[in-house]
Amino acid sequence: MTDDIATSSPEKPKPAKGKGGRPKSKNPREAFIQVRMTHEEKDRLHEIAGPRGAAELMRSLALGKSPKIPRPVPELNREAWVELSRLASNLNQLAYHANSTGELKPDLHDALLDTRSQLALVRALLMGRDPLKD
Repeated sequence: MTDDIATSSPEKPKPAKGKGGRPKSKNPREAFIQVRMTHEEKDRLHEIAGPRGAAELMRSLALGKSPKIPRPVPELNREAWVELSRLASNLNQLAYHANSTGELKPDLHDALLDTRSQLALVRALLMGRDPLKD
């Protein structure tokens, strides 16, 4: 009688671990410039810069580029956008149902598509974007 002994296979070499994280830039920004300003100026700079950051705004202006400054969106427009989102969701549910059951007349289908594109246009206008440029 022979004993079957399971032999373990030789260990596979583990892949080399990378550093992970964000890849290094080919042209890293290593130079540093300090700017003195009042607290009010600093607050105003951050207000104007928005989420893109003050450094990006100052770099763009200094190098003659057009900075992308976010336009403020009135609260009323945000509320209307939320309501339009609900309407768009309902519209999508109707379209899904009609497409899955096959119960949709061609003229209603065209109307649904037209309504959806009009909703997208209204949303863009409410958020202060020009839909023809964005």
